[in-house]
Amino acid sequence: DAADRLEELRALPYVQFDPDTDPSLAGVTIFDPERATPGYNIYTNYVARTYLTDLAGKHVHEWKAPLAIRDCEDVEMLEDGGALMVCVTGGLVRLDWDSNALWDLKMKVHHDVAVRPDGTILALYHSEEAYKGRRVLFDHILTLSAEGRILRDWSMFDHLDELKRRHEPSPLDEPPPPGHDPLSEHGDMDYYHTNTVKVLPETPLGARDRRFRAGNILVSLRNVNTILILDQDDDSVTWSWGPGE
Repeated sequence: DAADRLEELRALPYVQFDPDTDPSLAGVTIFDPERATPGYNIYTNYVARTYLTDLAGKHVHEWKAPLAIRDCEDVEMLEDGGALMVCVTGGLVRLDWDSNALWDLKMKVHHDVAVRPDGTILALYHSEEAYKGRRVLFDHILTLSAEGRILRDWSMFDHLDELKRRHEPSPLDEPPPPGHDPLSEHGDMDYYHTNTVKVLPETPLGARDRRFRAGNILVSLRNVNTILILDQDDDSVTWSWGPGE
């Protein structure tokens, strides 16, 4: 009912901003060691720096991307103390502990990166394809060696027929009307807008059900409200979940 829908909307993080928040409060304002999970936090400032902080909010280390690389929206810390930074301007860059760039991949990477137990890397990037009378962005999942060499490039455009069976139609599936394309006014020519790529860990479910076994790949397709799992061996879709389920 309406009350339940209103409560669902109130639960969205983007609508929880309180305009009466005290602007003088900054950093960690409440810290209960008994209730906090031990460890560190890592985050990027969306420019060119990545910070490692303790639970009190103190910076214990930082990485800085090369000068020409900007708009870094995601970071993954590596076991050797280095960091992988996903930078919309500049691509994917691997830094050592001292911020030396070991390599960079100048492609249109975005949103997320994941590292497999064997050290190989999964990254997202998109390319523009001709589709239904438009130039549309479609995502790819790259598999990279630890040294940044491309080992595999899995294109969602190439697998579109299979993927479309897993989700509701997209507005981009219909050709634009003659003379005017209302979708172009919003600039949303991104078919999937993949937000997440993760490697499934060892779990009891994965031990008994091959669809969820450790090493399979979890992805989130924002624009069609669907998440799915790809098999690690042949990239086939083993499971999906979305509208109506």
